Amino acid sequence: MAPEPSQNQRPSQLSAQLADLPAKTQTLVVFFSIGIKAIVAALRDTVLSKICASGLSRIGLLGYNAPDTLVFIIVHLVLFYFGQSSWRTIAITFRRFASRDGADDDLVGQLTLDVFDLIIYVFMSLFFRNVVGIWHFCVWTFWVLLPVLEFIGLASVMWLIMVDNPAQTFYAEVTRIVQITLPATLKHLQVPYSFAATIVRHCLQFIGKVNRSMVARRDKKTATLVATLEAYQYSALAPQEIRLLKLSKSTPWSPVRCELTAVPLDKVPGFETISYTWGARRVMKPLILNRRRIEVSERVYDIVHDRASSLMTRYIWIDSICINQDDEDEKSSQVRLMRNIFSSSYQTIVWLGYAPDANDAVGFLAHLRRRMTFDDPVERASRPLTELNIENPSWSALTRLINHDYWSRSWVIQEIAVSKKIILSYGGELITWDHFSSLIEVMFNTDPNSVWHISKIYWRETTSEAPPMDAGLQIASLARIRQVISANQSMSLFDVLAASINSVATDLRDNIYSVQGISTAADCRDIGPDYSSTIERPFLKTAEYLLKQDHPSRILHLAGIGFYRNAEIRTSWVPDWSTKRLARIYWRNSTEFPYRASGSPDKELEVTLKPNEFTLTVKGVVVDSIKAIGSPFFGASKNGVPRATRSPDIYNDYTNSRNMIMNGPLRGPYVTGISRTEAFWRTLLGDRSPTGARPAENFLSEYYQSLNRFLDVMREFFGPDFKPLDISLSPEQQARVASVMTKDVIDLGRFVNVSGPTMRERMVVITEKGYIGVAPPYSKVGDAVCIISGTQVPFLLRRPAGNEDVTNPSRGAWQLVGESYFHGMMDGEMMTKGYAEQSIELC
Repeated sequence: MAPEPSQNQRPSQLSAQLADLPAKTQTLVVFFSIGIKAIVAALRDTVLSKICASGLSRIGLLGYNAPDTLVFIIVHLVLFYFGQSSWRTIAITFRRFASRDGADDDLVGQLTLDVFDLIIYVFMSLFFRNVVGIWHFCVWTFWVLLPVLEFIGLASVMWLIMVDNPAQTFYAEVTRIVQITLPATLKHLQVPYSFAATIVRHCLQFIGKVNRSMVARRDKKTATLVATLEAYQYSALAPQEIRLLKLSKSTPWSPVRCELTAVPLDKVPGFETISYTWGARRVMKPLILNRRRIEVSERVYDIVHDRASSLMTRYIWIDSICINQDDEDEKSSQVRLMRNIFSSSYQTIVWLGYAPDANDAVGFLAHLRRRMTFDDPVERASRPLTELNIENPSWSALTRLINHDYWSRSWVIQEIAVSKKIILSYGGELITWDHFSSLIEVMFNTDPNSVWHISKIYWRETTSEAPPMDAGLQIASLARIRQVISANQSMSLFDVLAASINSVATDLRDNIYSVQGISTAADCRDIGPDYSSTIERPFLKTAEYLLKQDHPSRILHLAGIGFYRNAEIRTSWVPDWSTKRLARIYWRNSTEFPYRASGSPDKELEVTLKPNEFTLTVKGVVVDSIKAIGSPFFGASKNGVPRATRSPDIYNDYTNSRNMIMNGPLRGPYVTGISRTEAFWRTLLGDRSPTGARPAENFLSEYYQSLNRFLDVMREFFGPDFKPLDISLSPEQQARVASVMTKDVIDLGRFVNVSGPTMRERMVVITEKGYIGVAPPYSKVGDAVCIISGTQVPFLLRRPAGNEDVTNPSRGAWQLVGESYFHGMMDGEMMTKGYAEQSIELC
């Protein structure tokens, strides 16, 4: 026999049974329960009020006999104020709506329940107070309305008897009446509507002026008070202790009362974390903190005043105030707690500041969401959002939201990944993270067709802004990291560093510290936060750690002096995680058709790391050297700043590289026996199809021919800069241009987008032995082509200055230039030609 369920088990069983009911039934049950609760509360308060009114009116207060009705009202109001919580929650909810504080789908539902509770309570209180009078009123109303009901009933019976199809006739008559009266009604309403709209507009303008005036008065009052106060002094924190900022104010325009309290992390009250960018700190503003003065940036000042409320006390954690920024030891210890801090808060506010077109951007997001959700379901299932021809002038506003510098901040990754709930605050508008990121993930992904479609929309809708592809992909990457962390709790250190390589931080070391806490290396003390160390030390220790993990050769793909690097990272084989890297690395997992330049893709890298010298010794063969180089392709970084270019520069890169291959030092067929044309287009694609499979399928050669035809026609009729020349075109020439601008432009766009991951931030090169390849943008003539044992692709090496002889392998260490692609070397061909393997030192 099953045991009797305990008292604690019964509520959970009841909840489970309720969850199994249909949604409409659940709604009725919830409202019925709230109604019963409100009726009981109203009956209780009415009875207590009547008893108090009857007793106090007879006893008298201070010699005076108070009217029982007055006593009843006062007692009932007191019971309502202290005993009924729905009015308080409604006030707070409306305040959250007004301040855009509650971007949550559950907020409207909670407000509905609270309003229903309050209405039932008030109505039933009035009913129980005047039950006899209400009964008489209902009876009187019934007798008054009875003749009217009798007349309507008699007319309805006559209608049913005399009309053949009463329902259809009724609907037809009502429709005719509406069609006649509605236009006239709307015409008459137009004048009062315009008048009302004008009044509302002027009222809003007046409210805006008043609000600005009150804010200016508040700031002036705060500055006056602060001028007499001493500077705030931080006290030391105990281990596992954090500071929380307690915010409150008397009125919406009063100065904020700030109190900083230290609490153990495992005993914190409910608080919210603030995720934001520090920005320039040129303008500092004063705050009153624990009756002392503290100077904060204008952005932090705005955040504090926005989060403070006159209806409730709120605790927040914001790093610029809650961490003593002048104490390096405290910063190091608090950074180690960052993951726990953000995962302990009930929500994180992503503060994106103010923008004049924020409303346009958020409204356009809602428009896109409706197009994605409510279009024809059959079409919606067969066509992704990016294939819909969506034209809207708000693309520029959305671009500025996506290009916001917040998304490139390195600390954002951990803060978003571990937060329980995220709300974006942008120009007074609120967006939930799930709503925002789900749209960005659909719009921006690495599929070449999606990239091409989004690019077409931006070129059509904007004239000065490039598509925010990098920023969009960065936001989509944040969403994927959050999903992985939520499911698996952590990622490998290499994966999270590679995903965050386009993020930036004021302190270069934060590019590692900011993501270590959500990686499997969270407990590694060698690379833990230490702001007293040199800039290079965490990068060296991270590289040393990664060499001991799976697939150690991956770090070489992200290293090298062939890409822009910060001067503080001097060791060439150590990845510089603080510099943007727009080029996708050539390394692939075993299931993704990896290259096999050193033979078997499963062979691990053989390395020897000299202690305390950070010189890496590997095995490999030097097989060739660079003879000629082209121009860097679109997107190449200039001093660490990505260069965004439009069509003319992109196509000039292709044209210059094609001319070097077809009219440069190469003669005759390619070294592998295929034509130079085929070798060139396969090199541009990395010899991969759009799916990533190898080799590239032959139909892609047709796309390459479309690219050639387009370039030839554009240069012939529009010049090298694609500007219309002062010429008249014959009908035949016009037909030729029209053909290119219709069919060929689509195919060339597909080719450009497939080749993008291979060519971005790289350039076409030719070797001394006639191989065509792709190399880093800062490669030089004379760089050696080396195949390192255990790696997937060839690497370029360079002797340090003063030691440029690449033919003598015994002349000391090399500098790593970077990964490369050479058509005809990618499947172990060079390992079968008898080259002697040698030890290579990388410095």
